[in-house]
Amino acid sequence: MKLLKSLLFFSLFPCSASAFAEQEIEFEISVPVQSFTNNISLTVNLWSEAQLKIREQNSSCSVSYDVATQKESLDCPEGVKFQETAQEKFSIPLQEKIIFTSKTIKQGDKFEVTILGRSSDKCNTVSARISDQVKNSKVVFNNVSWMSTEMGCSLK
Repeated sequence: MKLLKSLLFFSLFPCSASAFAEQEIEFEISVPVQSFTNNISLTVNLWSEAQLKIREQNSSCSVSYDVATQKESLDCPEGVKFQETAQEKFSIPLQEKIIFTSKTIKQGDKFEVTILGRSSDKCNTVSARISDQVKNSKVVFNNVSWMSTEMGCSLK
């Protein structure tokens, strides 16, 4: 009888362990909209732990420019090979809470999110960087530290 009840339950509510393992992670981040120019989209980059390692390795490489030939060259230390990164990129209209879903980050993964957009002075850039580890299927940040560039701007 117990077997019959179990079979009935799983036939009505089919699921598998892989369905839980592949659950997408949703990010929700509060944004100080007054700090940005109206009617813009924020640029959001989401870096997985693997992409962060590639980015760190690439940081030891340098780019030089030959004025005579007008060509750039990429130089990396011995044993380091430059690799392209493939972070997730989002363009999200400015609003008090931005929400996006990752297709690569999974529960337990370390990650970094960078967000940037044009400042309300229409000259500088406002940005934030968040590094953490996914603990739930919904990752919420309400108290983010935002930074702004402070260039002297001549707006005409």
